Amino acid sequence: MSKQQTKTPNEESRRKIWLVDSKGLIVSSRANSLQHFKKPWAHEHEPVCTLIETVKVYRHFDMKQGKITLLESRVEQLCQQ
Repeated sequence: MSKQQTKTPNEESRRKIWLVDSKGLIVSSRANSLQHFKKPWAHEHEPVCTLIETVKVYRHFDMKQGKITLLESRVEQLCQQ
């Protein structure tokens, strides 16, 4: 499998990708407890503890523009829980 190259700088790409681990959204306020490979992905944001809370916070984003890469039907299922 080959690695696909883009012309987008890493920092710009990282601003568009939000990750969640077992403790919640990867945010900079957790920097002291994050593993080294997660630190570049940390965002300035208040802590959000679960995937469901994260989806609820960001569900207003336009998913068709790729700001959240979850299917709309799956988001609705998660939010109903």
